[in-house]
Amino acid sequence: MSYLFQLPTKIIFGTNSINELAKEVSLFKAKKVLLVIDPGVIKAGLHEKLTSCLTSAGISFDIFDGVEPDPSIATATKAAEMAKEVQAEVLVALGGGSAIDTAKSASILSKSGGNLKDYAGVNKVQEAGMPLIAIPTTAGTGSEVTVFAVMSDPDNNEKFTISSPLIAPNTTILDPVLTLTLPPSLTAFTGMDALTHAIEAYTSVVA
Repeated sequence: MSYLFQLPTKIIFGTNSINELAKEVSLFKAKKVLLVIDPGVIKAGLHEKLTSCLTSAGISFDIFDGVEPDPSIATATKAAEMAKEVQAEVLVALGGGSAIDTAKSASILSKSGGNLKDYAGVNKVQEAGMPLIAIPTTAGTGSEVTVFAVMSDPDNNEKFTISSPLIAPNTTILDPVLTLTLPPSLTAFTGMDALTHAIEAYTSVVA
């Protein structure tokens, strides 16, 4: 019996590692970025660290801030359409799992098109999408390094999962400073989320 463990994402960790963003974008030779951000992150002003970094490096950007909790097919489609419209070359997701999963889904649609539901299931994605850099602002999501995106289909009142190594973020920047303004309750909730995932992995009989 054999097992496969695949983690294709490059991880950059450290205090103020957000300052590495422009360097990482430049590795894709990109001059235009689309930031995918949820409104709560905008309200907290965390996006200003990104925009300042990109501006200083002469990299232009646009912002898609229409991410909602349990992001829908329509939201991912709008983000993909905006990416094409502004001719973005790299997606940067800032926020929790909803922002990151939206960006993953938009990455697929920007290259492969179709209906997002077409990619539900395992390995239905046949082509790598637009390069994606994920920057989480919570401890609990894990989406910044996984091969999964969980999206919602309001028309059928259901959630579905897209699973493929091709949707894992190319790079994730883990900067603890970005979590400092998270409300105490969300800090606790997302911390317990991360701990639960760790316990689950350690105790699983499948592993």
